[in-house]
Amino acid sequence: IHFVTIYANQAVEMMDVKMYHKTTNIVYELANPFNVVAQNIVGSVNVPYVINAYPDNDAPISILNVPNQQTIEGLAFQPIDLNAYLVQPDPFDVAWSYTPNPNLIVTLVDGILNVEGEPGYVGTTSLVVTATELETAMNVSNGNTGSRAAQPQSAQTTISFNIAPLYDGPAWNPIPNQGIVVSSQFDTFDLDDYEYQYAGPYLEYGYYPIVEESMNPVLQPSWSMDSLYKNTMNIIAKVVFTPNYVFKHANDVLIAEVNGQIRGLARRDPISNLYFITIGGSNTNDIITFQFYSGLKKEILTLQESLTYRVYDVLGSPDVPLTFDFAPLRPSIDINGVTTIEIIDTAWIGLQDFAFTAADRLYPTYLYAERIASFCVVEQLSDLVTLYQDADGDGLGNPAVSIVSCLGAEGYVTNNGDCDDTNPVDPTLVVLITEISGQSSNDGYICPGSPVTIAASGGQTYLWSNGATTATITVNPITTTIYTVSMTNAQGCQGSKSSPIYVEGTVITQSGNDGFGSLKQVFNCITEGGTITFDQPTINTSVLNEQLIITKNVTIKGLNATSKPSIYLDYINSNSGLRISQNKALQLDNTDIRIINNSSSLPTVSGKGQIIIKNKTVIK
Repeated sequence: IHFVTIYANQAVEMMDVKMYHKTTNIVYELANPFNVVAQNIVGSVNVPYVINAYPDNDAPISILNVPNQQTIEGLAFQPIDLNAYLVQPDPFDVAWSYTPNPNLIVTLVDGILNVEGEPGYVGTTSLVVTATELETAMNVSNGNTGSRAAQPQSAQTTISFNIAPLYDGPAWNPIPNQGIVVSSQFDTFDLDDYEYQYAGPYLEYGYYPIVEESMNPVLQPSWSMDSLYKNTMNIIAKVVFTPNYVFKHANDVLIAEVNGQIRGLARRDPISNLYFITIGGSNTNDIITFQFYSGLKKEILTLQESLTYRVYDVLGSPDVPLTFDFAPLRPSIDINGVTTIEIIDTAWIGLQDFAFTAADRLYPTYLYAERIASFCVVEQLSDLVTLYQDADGDGLGNPAVSIVSCLGAEGYVTNNGDCDDTNPVDPTLVVLITEISGQSSNDGYICPGSPVTIAASGGQTYLWSNGATTATITVNPITTTIYTVSMTNAQGCQGSKSSPIYVEGTVITQSGNDGFGSLKQVFNCITEGGTITFDQPTINTSVLNEQLIITKNVTIKGLNATSKPSIYLDYINSNSGLRISQNKALQLDNTDIRIINNSSSLPTVSGKGQIIIKNKTVIK
């Protein structure tokens, strides 16, 4: 039995234990490290602590328990360094292997285990991993390499892998920009109002500032110490732009000033990213101010906080440096997502962007989203613009939801003309016309005095331009009239829609074969014994490419014998002549007939009625 007193500089410390055996002249390794605890007694005379030694230092190996591994569908597990779990007192090299699992995709190289689930697999499964010592090793007593005297040692462990079903990660709606006049405060806002998709157990919000080159960049100043001082004060500082951004540009410079004199100057230490600044002075209680040139922003920043000079004082340390925050604005997000934009520099004028982040606590890099919002401070109210939310994307803003900003914002517009921002059709007003007059039904083109039914839907109350308050009206216009309905719907939105009813007259206003104002349409609506004229001198012709059947006693009249309109009968597609019904007469008064493309010599006028020529008519 050996009685050993172990000394340590720590209350708890892990030690390797070796034993020299005189007979074999070999140093043996303890199979497991020994955990030393201050003032602890291990073993006794009756029950001693046993140290096992093995021939040729060929001790058994073991693998510590690897923690259960957790991931989500579609995301690989974190790599596992199996060497960190191997317990091996002797120096033999180890080969790693595993038993394949059909639910897992596995790669194992030099003890680094990479695992991911087979596509579509969800659940808990396991993987058996084996460590086997190789055949040769360095002899620890004489430094020579030799072969093993015994069978290779090996050990196994089983690692559990759980793949949870994928749930929706975070996603953002636009976070409104904000703008204020100097000396005002930004509105607080809840990030939960803008993140809309996350379906997991716990979402964490954060932010980082957008740090980029200034709109008005300045060259690096040629700062230098004004003089040397025999008394000094030392500061170790970290320079940040909000706590979430550390300046790291090669051209960054920090200076300390007293009454406008540069008393200290430091550049960033590239290893620690800290500033070791020595400040000279002679008067205790001098006020020290700090300026910083950012090589990235190309801007000189002023720290809003100051320090009091103390001779030989040392502030900060490499482990706990002072933090100099040069950001003019600083977001603060509480555990419920309520965000406050704190104004650090009350005299600052400008614009700062922040990216707000949302990340799943378990898988923050996989289920992650961010959204940028802008915050600006201006000198006067006229520099700001009021914007209104356009949630339904119809280009109209909700008068009840507005922001004030110094630039545009996604999802917001400058007008406030939307009273129902949940529906892109605002308001939903449908007007249906029913009539059977004219050449085609329900097209809004009628003959004079014909009945027309106009029905509106989508509202609760209606008011028509003719004074009616019902949803449906029936009218008999004798001239073209526009009927307008004003509506209020269930959401309180008001809207209106106009429906013109075109009434055909007795004047030909277009030369086509068909349509409103054509000879065919005017003739369809003319009354028995009526007279049709042309809109001369603008319209002097009418072209018919299909037969016109005369079923009424009608006169077609030109201005005079020298200013006569022409009716062209175009036979290129069909018989385009005039067919006059029995006991009916077509009177042409200073109106010519022109026949074109009549290669088959089809009749110009047919039927049992009459054609009457008055004044002068040329048929050619």
